[in-house]
Amino acid sequence: MNAHLNAHVLRCPTRWSDVDENGHINNARLVGYIQEGIYDLFHHHAKAARDSLFPAGFLIARHEIDYLEQLHHQPEPLLVRLMVERLGRSSAQVRVDVCRDPFTYMTARTVVVARDRTSGRSRKLSQPERRFLSDYLTVSSRPTPAQMPPRPAPPVPAQAPQIPQVAPAPQPAPTPQVPRAPQAAAPRSGPPRPTPPRPGPPRPGPGRPAVVLTGTSRHVPAPAHAAAAHTAAVHTAVAHTPKTAPVAPKPSGMPQRRTVPLPSRLPARVLCRA
Repeated sequence: MNAHLNAHVLRCPTRWSDVDENGHINNARLVGYIQEGIYDLFHHHAKAARDSLFPAGFLIARHEIDYLEQLHHQPEPLLVRLMVERLGRSSAQVRVDVCRDPFTYMTARTVVVARDRTSGRSRKLSQPERRFLSDYLTVSSRPTPAQMPPRPAPPVPAQAPQIPQVAPAPQPAPTPQVPRAPQAAAPRSGPPRPTPPRPGPPRPGPGRPAVVLTGTSRHVPAPAHAAAAHTAAVHTAVAHTPKTAPVAPKPSGMPQRRTVPLPSRLPARVLCRA
């Protein structure tokens, strides 16, 4: 591949005034050809003028010149060939070859710095300026696919940490249960315990009369011979009871009180009520 494929070429004629006493172009005049080529690339280029690139101009930071052959004054113009070898943040290193085919008389490497209009110092290259200068990069300066930095791998989404699963511990086999023979209850030692009495009315027994509950009164029936004696005593008491005097009647509307004759003497064992 041709190494000068991306070069910017300026045809520059030699001048008679550039010849020194040795009959060749003076070496100081050759530096002027370098500056004319750089000025033509950065200012007179159609694209640079259309896009208003480098509006505040540029600065020459460094010249490195190798003189290869003597250059004589001839009518045929010189070829000033310019190529960009490296692009920095605010500068570009330009290689300049002054030649007349098939001879190259001088090779120079010049560092050109973009200038800031306000401060007069260097400034950062703009993106349009970098694209413009990238069109003139030498073939050897262009990075090959092997030299290009690898593209960053897409970010891997964060995954939740996996908790290791622990296998459950083996459980022991169940022990077979042998049925036990029923055991007889051991006899209690000592005297038998008394049985507590049951609540309720006392039960009739020998020599104890039965109790009969009637309403809210409690009546204990007497034996047969006691009942006969009680009946005879009641009749005797009634026969000897004096008559009561007449009671004056109370006015109507007042409740009448019932008069109950009372026996003069009653046996102590007779119970009665009005």
